[in-house]
Amino acid sequence: MLNDLPTAPSSTEVNALADTLANEMRRLWEQGDRRLTEDFVSAHPSLRNHPGAVGELIYEEISLRRDRGEEGGSTEVLRRFPQWAAQLRVLLNLRDALEVGSEPDYPAAGERLGEFELLAELGRGRRGRVYLARQTALADRPVVLKLTPRADAEHHTLARLQHTNIVPLYAAHDDSNRRLRVLCMPFFGGATLAHILGKLALVPPVNRSSDAMWEAIASATESGVAVGPHPPLPPRWATDYVWVIAQIGACLADALQFAHERQLVHMDVKPSNVLLTLEGQPMLLDFHLARPPISTVGPLPMRLGGTPAYQSPEQRAAMDAIRSGQSVPIQVDGRSDVYSLGVMLYEALAGELPKTKPAHLSALNRRVSPGLSDIIAKCMATNPTDRYSDAVKLAVDLRRHLNDLPLHGVRNRSMWERWRKWRRRQPHALVLSGSLGLLLLVIGLGAGYVGHRREAAQIALDEGNAELTRCRYPEARGAFRRGLAVAEDLPMSGEMVADLVRGLRQADQAVACGELHAVAEGMRTISIADTIQPNDLAKAERVGAEIWDKRTDLFALVKSGLPLAVRENARADLLELLLIWIHLQVQLAPPEQLDARRRGALEALTEVDRELGPWAGVYLERATLAQSVGQIAEASADRRRAAATPATSAWHHLAIGNHYFRCGSYHLARTEFERATVRHPRSFWARLQLGRSDLALGHPEEALLSFAVCVGQDPDNPAGYLHQAIANIRLGRREKALGDVDRALALDPTYSQARALRYSLQRMP
Repeated sequence: MLNDLPTAPSSTEVNALADTLANEMRRLWEQGDRRLTEDFVSAHPSLRNHPGAVGELIYEEISLRRDRGEEGGSTEVLRRFPQWAAQLRVLLNLRDALEVGSEPDYPAAGERLGEFELLAELGRGRRGRVYLARQTALADRPVVLKLTPRADAEHHTLARLQHTNIVPLYAAHDDSNRRLRVLCMPFFGGATLAHILGKLALVPPVNRSSDAMWEAIASATESGVAVGPHPPLPPRWATDYVWVIAQIGACLADALQFAHERQLVHMDVKPSNVLLTLEGQPMLLDFHLARPPISTVGPLPMRLGGTPAYQSPEQRAAMDAIRSGQSVPIQVDGRSDVYSLGVMLYEALAGELPKTKPAHLSALNRRVSPGLSDIIAKCMATNPTDRYSDAVKLAVDLRRHLNDLPLHGVRNRSMWERWRKWRRRQPHALVLSGSLGLLLLVIGLGAGYVGHRREAAQIALDEGNAELTRCRYPEARGAFRRGLAVAEDLPMSGEMVADLVRGLRQADQAVACGELHAVAEGMRTISIADTIQPNDLAKAERVGAEIWDKRTDLFALVKSGLPLAVRENARADLLELLLIWIHLQVQLAPPEQLDARRRGALEALTEVDRELGPWAGVYLERATLAQSVGQIAEASADRRRAAATPATSAWHHLAIGNHYFRCGSYHLARTEFERATVRHPRSFWARLQLGRSDLALGHPEEALLSFAVCVGQDPDNPAGYLHQAIANIRLGRREKALGDVDRALALDPTYSQARALRYSLQRMP
C-alpha cells in the first residue's frame, strides 16, 4: 500500500530518529537499564553531525536524572560532550525556559474540575491520568475522565468510533489553566481483563470458572472503587470460562473490524485495554496509539508505540526500522491487531504469554478444543498472510465455534470434535422416533438461517455498491468483506459471491489509487521546491525507486476495470510520479555515473511510454535525455512524436509544462499551464505552476492572483500559502509574507521551505 510523502528539512529524519530514541531511552531506564546518550549515538552514527538531535537525547538523559533526584546531572552529562558543550548548554537553557509552567497540572482525587467532582484516581501513565468522577450538572451521573496533555489527539479517533464494543466519548474540552485535555466517557463499572487475569493468576487455566471471573468483575473496579450491589450473572455467562473468553474475543474482533474499516489500527490490543462491564460486555479502550496502516512505501512514521509482549512481528519490525531510519519491511495493518488479539486470548486460556514457538493451546489446557486452538494459532501466525485476512473472519469463526458449527478459516481436523459438535447441534439425531421431526426442524431452521444470511449478504452488497457510487472506497471495501464472510458458504450463492468479489476488487483498486495519489502529491511538493535539500531529493529518489519496483502491479492498476475518471487520474498520478523520479535519478547522479543514469532513464521512459503512452511530456523528456547522450536522431524523432501527440487532458498539458519549466523555457511552460487550467479550472497544481511561471517571468502580481486561487481551492495545502508568501516578498510585503509562512507552518510544521523562508524573513531589516 502507498502513503503520503511530505516534505521535510534536511535534518527531519535525524530529528525524528532522535525523538524515537529518546522514548526508547526512557523506557529502558524505567526497566532499570540506564543506557547513556553515547550508547545511542554509537549505534546510530547519523546523529553525530547533528548537535540538535544529540541534544534531544542529552536533554532526555538529564530529565531522567532529575526525575531520580540526581543533583548536578546536567553538568556531568555535558562534560562528556566537550565539543558541543556551549551549543548544548544554550539549547538546554532555552528548553528549560520554554518548559517552565508547560507541564500539565493534574488535579487530585477530591478536587473539582469544572462540572466534575473527582472521586478517585483509577490509573495513570506517561500520557495522562484516569479518574472516576461525578458529573454534578447531570444528576450526579458517574463518568470516567481521562486527562491528557493538550497535544494528545485521542478524542479525534474516539469521535469516529461509535460501536457497541468500543468505549464511547461523551465530550472533550481543554482546560487552559491546567494545560489539560479532558475526555469524558461513560462509567460502566467492571474491571479490565488484565485485572481479572491477575485475580485468576493462581488458578490453573483448566480449573478457572466463569463464576470466579464474574466475581472479579462485579466486586469492584480496577482501583477498588465500590460500584454498588452486584447485578445477577448475565445468562450467557452461565457457562464455562473457555466459552466466555471465546465470546469476548468475537466481540473484540467486531470492534477491531469497525475501526479497521475506518482506516484505524489500534496498535495496542492487550488485556489492560479491554473493559468488562457490569453487564458482561467487553469494550475496547485506549485509542491514543491508533493510526492508519503503515506502508512499506513512503516516509517513516514520526513515532510508533505499543506493548512489546502483544506486538505483532511486523509492528516490532516497523519500530526497529524507525529507530534505524530504514524502510518499514512489512506493512502494518489490521492483521497486526488480529495477532495481538490472538496473543491476548492465548494468555487468557493458557495462563501465560506465548513463547517464541508457542505450544498448542489444547496441549496446555485440555478444555480448549483443537478447533479453538487452531483459530488462535492462526491469529498468531508470524507471517501476516497466514492469519485471518481481517477481523470479521476471525469473529465469524469464533461464533461458529461457539455455536458448534464447522469452522471456515482453519481445518476442522479433529473428527472427535466434529462429532461432538454435530451431536450438540442435533442431540436427538440418533433417536429414530424423532428423526423425521428433527429433519423437518433442521430444514426449517436451515432455510430460515440461509434466508437470513442471504439477506444480510445482499444488504452488504447493496451497501458496498452504494459506497462505490459515492466514492467512499474504504467503506465500500468493508461492506463487501462483511458480505463475503456471510455468503461464501451459502448454497446457490455463486452469483452473489462473484458480485461481492468483483466489488471488493474494485474497492481495493480504488483505495490503492487514492494512496498512489497521496504519494504523487508528496512528490509534486518536492519537485516544485526552488531549493531542495539533499535529504529530500534522496528520499524522493528512494520512494520513486520503490514505486518503480512495483510498476507491474501499478501499470495493471491503471488499466483495471475502475471507472474511467478514477483510472485516468491514477494514470496521471503514476506518470507524473515516475517522471519526477526519473528526473531526480539524473539530477542526483555523480558525474562519473551521469551518462549511465541518463541511458537508464531513457530505458525507463521507453517502458513508461509503452505502458502509459502516448504522452507528449514523455517524448519531450526522452528527447532531452537522448540529446544529452549524443543520440541526435532519436531526439529528433521524439520531438516529432511530441508535436504529433495532442494533449487531451489537463494532466497532458501539465506534464508538458513541467518539462518546459525544468528546461527554463518559462513562456512555453506558462502557455501549457494556462491550457491546463482552462481544461481543469480546479487543478491546484496547474494553477500553482501557472503562478510559478509568472514569478519566473517577473510578474509577481499575476503570480499572487494564481496563488490566492490555490489557497481558495485547497486551504489545507501549505504549498499555496508558501508561494503566496514568495509573491508578497517580491512585492515588498514582508508582514503579509510572514503571515502566509506562519499559516503554511501551522499546516505542516516540518515544511522545510517554509521554515527556511521564515528564517530569512526574520533576518530582513
